[in-house]
Amino acid sequence: MKITRDDLDKNNFYKHNSIDTDEEIIAEENLGTVKIKFSVKSKKYIWFKAGSGIEAGDGIEAGWGIKAGSGIEAGSGIKAGSGIITLFGNIIAKFISGLRICVGFHQKEDCYIEAEIRKGTVILGKVKQKEVKEVKDVSA
Repeated sequence: MKITRDDLDKNNFYKHNSIDTDEEIIAEENLGTVKIKFSVKSKKYIWFKAGSGIEAGDGIEAGWGIKAGSGIEAGSGIKAGSGIITLFGNIIAKFISGLRICVGFHQKEDCYIEAEIRKGTVILGKVKQKEVKEVKDVSA
Protein backbone atom coordinates (compact mmCIF):
# COMPACT_ATOMS: atom_id res chain seq x y z
CA MET A 1 0.00 0.00 0.00
CA LYS A 2 1.15 3.52 -0.67
CA ILE A 3 0.74 6.59 1.56
CA THR A 4 0.47 9.93 -0.26
CA ARG A 5 -0.25 13.53 0.75
CA ASP A 6 -3.96 12.90 -0.05
CA ASP A 7 -4.08 10.31 2.76
CA LEU A 8 -3.15 12.90 5.41
CA ASP A 9 -5.20 15.57 7.14
CA LYS A 10 -4.02 19.14 7.80
CA ASN A 11 -2.15 17.97 10.96
CA ASN A 12 -0.39 15.16 9.06
CA PHE A 13 -2.49 12.36 10.62
CA TYR A 14 -3.16 9.34 8.40
CA LYS A 15 -6.81 8.93 7.35
CA HIS A 16 -7.26 5.69 9.37
CA ASN A 17 -6.41 5.23 13.06
CA SER A 18 -4.27 2.13 12.39
CA ILE A 19 -2.66 0.23 9.54
CA ASP A 20 -2.55 -3.58 9.53
CA THR A 21 -1.68 -5.12 6.17
CA ASP A 22 -0.08 -8.14 4.51
CA GLU A 23 1.45 -5.74 1.93
CA GLU A 24 4.49 -3.50 2.18
CA ILE A 25 3.81 0.09 3.31
CA ILE A 26 5.54 2.79 1.25
CA ALA A 27 5.17 6.51 1.97
CA GLU A 28 6.10 8.99 -0.74
CA GLU A 29 8.86 11.57 -0.29
CA ASN A 30 8.63 14.84 1.65
CA LEU A 31 5.53 14.14 3.71
CA GLY A 32 7.16 15.23 6.98
CA THR A 33 6.29 13.16 10.03
CA VAL A 34 3.27 11.02 9.22
CA LYS A 35 1.24 10.42 12.38
CA ILE A 36 -0.85 7.31 12.96
CA LYS A 37 -3.09 7.43 16.02
CA PHE A 38 -2.54 3.81 17.08
CA SER A 39 -0.39 1.12 15.43
CA VAL A 40 1.29 0.32 12.13
CA LYS A 41 1.80 -3.33 11.10
CA SER A 42 3.03 -4.89 7.87
CA LYS A 43 3.89 -8.54 7.27
CA LYS A 44 6.45 -7.29 4.74
CA TYR A 45 8.36 -3.99 5.13
CA ILE A 46 7.72 -0.34 5.99
CA TRP A 47 9.55 2.31 3.94
CA PHE A 48 9.08 6.04 4.45
CA LYS A 49 11.09 7.75 1.71
CA ALA A 50 13.39 10.80 2.01
CA GLY A 51 11.78 13.65 3.91
CA SER A 52 9.16 11.38 5.48
CA GLY A 53 9.12 9.96 9.00
CA ILE A 54 6.68 7.93 11.03
CA GLU A 55 5.09 8.43 14.44
CA ALA A 56 2.62 5.93 15.91
CA GLY A 57 0.73 6.31 19.18
CA ASP A 58 1.24 2.62 19.94
CA GLY A 59 3.66 0.33 18.13
CA ILE A 60 5.29 -0.15 14.74
CA GLU A 61 5.91 -3.68 13.48
CA ALA A 62 7.19 -5.17 10.22
CA GLY A 63 7.87 -8.76 9.22
CA TRP A 64 10.97 -7.60 7.37
CA GLY A 65 12.52 -4.15 7.89
CA ILE A 66 11.63 -0.56 8.69
CA LYS A 67 13.31 2.35 6.88
CA ALA A 68 12.54 6.06 7.26
CA GLY A 69 13.95 9.14 5.56
CA SER A 70 13.51 11.02 8.85
CA GLY A 71 12.86 9.76 12.38
CA ILE A 72 10.83 6.91 13.78
CA GLU A 73 8.77 7.31 16.95
CA ALA A 74 6.38 4.93 18.70
CA GLY A 75 4.41 5.17 21.93
CA SER A 76 5.31 1.58 22.77
CA GLY A 77 7.65 -0.64 20.74
CA ILE A 78 9.26 -0.95 17.33
CA LYS A 79 9.78 -4.49 16.01
CA ALA A 80 11.23 -5.68 12.72
CA GLY A 81 12.23 -9.09 11.40
CA SER A 82 15.40 -7.58 9.93
CA GLY A 83 16.80 -4.04 10.20
CA ILE A 84 15.55 -0.70 11.42
CA ILE A 85 17.17 2.36 9.80
CA THR A 86 16.73 6.11 9.65
CA LEU A 87 18.59 8.15 7.05
CA PHE A 88 18.17 11.36 9.09
CA GLY A 89 16.78 11.56 12.58
CA ASN A 90 16.42 9.63 15.81
CA ILE A 91 14.43 6.62 16.97
CA ILE A 92 12.26 7.07 20.07
CA ALA A 93 10.23 4.26 21.64
CA LYS A 94 9.86 2.26 24.84
CA PHE A 95 11.72 -0.64 23.21
CA ILE A 96 13.25 -1.80 19.91
CA SER A 97 13.65 -5.30 18.58
CA GLY A 98 15.33 -6.07 15.25
CA LEU A 99 18.37 -7.67 13.67
CA ARG A 100 20.40 -4.48 13.16
CA ILE A 101 19.61 -0.89 14.14
CA CYS A 102 21.04 2.19 12.43
CA VAL A 103 20.18 5.86 12.98
CA GLY A 104 21.31 8.88 10.98
CA PHE A 105 22.89 6.96 8.10
CA HIS A 106 23.18 10.10 5.92
CA GLN A 107 23.87 12.55 8.73
CA LYS A 108 27.22 13.85 10.00
CA GLU A 109 25.92 14.68 13.48
CA ASP A 110 25.25 11.92 15.99
CA CYS A 111 21.75 10.54 16.07
CA TYR A 112 20.21 8.75 19.02
CA ILE A 113 18.19 5.69 19.87
CA GLU A 114 16.09 6.53 22.89
CA ALA A 115 14.72 3.11 23.77
CA GLU A 116 15.48 -0.17 25.47
CA ILE A 117 17.24 -2.46 22.96
CA ARG A 118 15.54 -5.83 23.51
CA LYS A 119 17.06 -7.56 20.51
CA GLY A 120 19.53 -6.52 17.83
CA THR A 121 22.88 -4.89 17.24
CA VAL A 122 23.27 -1.12 17.03
CA ILE A 123 25.55 -0.54 14.03
CA LEU A 124 25.23 3.25 13.88
CA GLY A 125 24.01 5.77 16.44
CA LYS A 126 24.18 6.25 20.16
CA VAL A 127 21.85 4.67 22.68
CA LYS A 128 20.48 7.31 25.02
CA GLN A 129 18.74 6.26 28.20
CA LYS A 130 15.35 7.80 28.79
CA GLU A 131 15.37 10.26 31.64
CA VAL A 132 13.75 8.85 34.77
CA LYS A 133 12.46 11.49 37.14
CA GLU A 134 12.91 10.76 40.82
CA VAL A 135 9.86 11.43 42.97
CA LYS A 136 10.64 12.41 46.55
CA ASP A 137 8.41 11.45 49.43
CA VAL A 138 7.50 14.69 51.21
CA SER A 139 4.77 13.22 53.43
CA ALA A 140 6.99 12.91 56.53
